[in-house]
Order: sequence, then structure tokens, then C-alpha cells
Amino acid sequence: AVGFRLGGVAVLDASMARSRRDGDGQQALVKQIPRRYQVTALKYSPDGRFLAVASSDNNIDVVLVSADYTRWGVCKAHKGTVQHLDWSANSKFLRSSDADEVVLHWNVESQHKGQVGQVKRGLDLRDEKWASFNCPL
Repeated sequence: AVGFRLGGVAVLDASMARSRRDGDGQQALVKQIPRRYQVTALKYSPDGRFLAVASSDNNIDVVLVSADYTRWGVCKAHKGTVQHLDWSANSKFLRSSDADEVVLHWNVESQHKGQVGQVKRGLDLRDEKWASFNCPL
């Protein structure tokens, strides 16, 4: 997946992109995800079920890959532009940090009415294993 400054995400199939260069006419573009704001961070969950898309509107869209990249929910609580994303090793939790150096945690499986549930106490995730460590603390 590739995010753009003017908004939007393009999901590409790298194997098709390689063969397109060879001239067989296959399309590398799998899906376009419209966004109005600059995409600032992208991260697939370790199990490949979700793609988190952060943008300069201070929100994170979580899309369900298996449902043709349909929005699963949105993470809304940041006051600054989201810059970094990390997934837990089991793909249940998302960690995000913004330009104001605020780190928030999200329980992706607790989506309600389009809103992804925020984990209010980071201490609750102290024993959680993380697949990456991109969010500065």
C-alpha cells in the first residue's frame, strides 16, 4: 500500500507490477482508498487482516483487507497529526503517536458504531507483545 500527500491510498500487487514491466498488460493496482487528507502513516497488522491508515486530519482509519479494504472503524482522539503506528503481535491492538508526542492505544476488536475503542490505560497493555516499535515514547 502507498499513501499520498494529496490524500488517498493505492493498494498494489507487487508481483503484477513486476510482470507489467515485462509488458503482459496485467494491472498492479488492486484497490484505491479515497482520503481527503494527506496520508501520514500506513501499517498492515501482522496477521494481514487490517490496514491502519493515518492522515493529517488526526484520525486513523482501520480497514478490513478481506472485505475489499472496507473501513472497519476509525480511531479518533489525537489532537495532532498521527505520525507513527505499531501493531501488537496478535493484531488486536494498535499504538499510535502524533506530532504532539502523545501515544494512544486502540483495541481494534472493540469497534462500536464505526469507532475503534481506545484503551484509556496504557498500563493495561504492559505485558502486550508488539510486532514493531515505531512510536517514540
